[in-house]
Amino acid sequence: MPAKPRKAATKASTTSKSKKDNAKPTPKKDAVKTTTKSWLPLLPVAVALLSGILGYGLPFLFPRFLEPEPQYVYDAELEALRDHTLFRTEKLPGKGIGVVAVRDIQQGELLVKEKPVIVVPATLSVTPQEYLAEILPTLSQSKYDAFFNLSYHSLPEHITNPSEHPDELALAIIQTNGVAAGHSTVGVFPRMARINHACAGSFNAVYNWRDDEGLLVVHAFKPIPAGSEITTSYFDTKLPRSERQAGLLSQYGFNCTCSTCSLPPAESLESDARLTNIAGLYSNFSSWGWKGISGSEAIENVRKIWELEDVEGYWSERGRLAADAVYVAATHGDRDAVKEWAEVSAEWFGYEIGKDSIQVLEMRQVQKNPEGHPNWKDRDEERVGGPKRMFE
Repeated sequence: MPAKPRKAATKASTTSKSKKDNAKPTPKKDAVKTTTKSWLPLLPVAVALLSGILGYGLPFLFPRFLEPEPQYVYDAELEALRDHTLFRTEKLPGKGIGVVAVRDIQQGELLVKEKPVIVVPATLSVTPQEYLAEILPTLSQSKYDAFFNLSYHSLPEHITNPSEHPDELALAIIQTNGVAAGHSTVGVFPRMARINHACAGSFNAVYNWRDDEGLLVVHAFKPIPAGSEITTSYFDTKLPRSERQAGLLSQYGFNCTCSTCSLPPAESLESDARLTNIAGLYSNFSSWGWKGISGSEAIENVRKIWELEDVEGYWSERGRLAADAVYVAATHGDRDAVKEWAEVSAEWFGYEIGKDSIQVLEMRQVQKNPEGHPNWKDRDEERVGGPKRMFE
């Protein structure tokens, strides 16, 4: 590992151990501008989980009811040690470095809890390279080493020796590994960055930024057998295979070989049809927001999405989907439906973002007191229905 530059330096002078062949792909970088627009395509996964198809954003739905949680004291060394009890990093054929479970991992189990080594605003008054040249010398040696040990992809064509352009190299590392750390900043999380991409029903872990704690968590929302790769999704993959492949190749520079993308042709077409249908149902569901469909029609869309996702194996975003169903049911004053959907939402939020998350606490409060929902009976009363039929 190269020596860390002195704090007074305006430009880092270092050589990186990053390896292009081990890198997760990243979009090709345009000419440098004073805003980080080229980073934004990397952000939706962490943000979309909480935003909801109806734009009904958590957290803090019922802040007046929630008791403060004990303050969590983050210890990076202890968290890194805990990793070894869950997974190992190794070179995987055709994928570079990946993360493999060392034991059976339970659904909902916490995999990673991590603070960023670098946080960069989405909008800057200087170029990203100038910003990085200022902050890199301020990092501790351990953070500096962890950052430059990460892989990268796609430096500008004129750069043949990355060690001579450390600011460009740092930018490439962030573009390859950066994820949303809130709604207007990008963070780099070296432990989480080792997790590779998979599409649709193939990925088994999801990451989420916690604003109140200032850290990122990764949970296994599916059971993961020992020896299996732990994967997440870089973007919304409810798309046909050809569109996913084209998007990944043009934006990230690689061909996905996950189990969904590797299905035989006939099965792939069936998967494409399901994913297209799911996306269409989400779109139709969102029309309830402007009264395009009734509450019961909106809930029927949720049930159909759930049933198709069961067939596809696409289990992500279910906490959010059920929370949106809570919103619909509360707005129409269907008390029983609110309670039933809130129970489902709390269960799936627990798998996806943690049983200790504020979203789970909020859904538990809704379940106890449906009439306390801030949108209670904002529209005409209607029996919209609960989720029971899905589980019969």
